Amino acid sequence: MEPAEVTHLLRTELPKVLREHPEVRHEVLGIMLETFPSRQEFAQMLDELRAFREDTNRRSEELRQDMNRRFEAVDQRFGTIIAEFRSQRLHLSRLAGRLGHGLGIRSIVRARIEPDESIVSLLE
Repeated sequence: MEPAEVTHLLRTELPKVLREHPEVRHEVLGIMLETFPSRQEFAQMLDELRAFREDTNRRSEELRQDMNRRFEAVDQRFGTIIAEFRSQRLHLSRLAGRLGHGLGIRSIVRARIEPDESIVSLLE
């Protein structure tokens, strides 16, 4: 028998056999239940998937919020460091001014401070 003939017989005769012979219907149903999940099992799997998705979404949102808080804290720390660099630069500049222009100390202090300005500009 050709595959096309088998397919035709299954489509035309199987529904009729299942209706007319309950024992065949139960046997086919048993085979199908061994292979495929029942509606109840399928609904249960869908519920579990839905709960998993909701839990994953909740955890992702919590993680995102935590990361945002951490980045804000790091930004604040960098802001504090930059402000401290600027304060120290100003303090050293004033100190060099008090020591006197004629001694050349101001240019020495400036030469030591200027590289820090590039670091500060990178952090801004």
